[in-house]
Amino acid sequence: MLPALRRRPLAAADLALLEAGGRAVAAGLALLWISGIGLVYLAWRADPGFLGNPKLHAKLAIVAVLTLNGLALHALVLPMLRAGVGRPALDALDPARCAVVLGCGAVSAVSWAAAFLLGMARELNHVVPAASILQAYALALLLAWAGAGLLMRPGGGRGASRVLPGRRLP
Repeated sequence: MLPALRRRPLAAADLALLEAGGRAVAAGLALLWISGIGLVYLAWRADPGFLGNPKLHAKLAIVAVLTLNGLALHALVLPMLRAGVGRPALDALDPARCAVVLGCGAVSAVSWAAAFLLGMARELNHVVPAASILQAYALALLLAWAGAGLLMRPGGGRGASRVLPGRRLP
């Protein structure tokens, strides 16, 4: 949605959609924590050694990052976007704020995918060190953030430049 909002003004309906999405994500995070705690409890009851699973430790770290990112989205990103209603969302932001928006988006996308994949990958249980999983996660975060930055830079997508409004760089 953000690339589209770079090219056209942010409408109140866009903001309402983002805020509804934020509420859905908050509910999803609550369900993720509740179901995760329940599943960890059941696994621990069946096998007390489960709590020593490095994959579990990595997933808990990733879900904690996801939770903190959700708080940042509500506390920082949504207010920035609210202030930009009527203007192209990202063009209205200075580079530091644009980096916050893109960074939070990258963290969100990568973290949800990583948590999902770790939940499905039973083959990693007690096999891969948490540090290895978290290094791969950190690399994915860096690549996502860099990719978002490339997409949003002048010439990286269609539309006006954030650096030189109304002009494209060669």
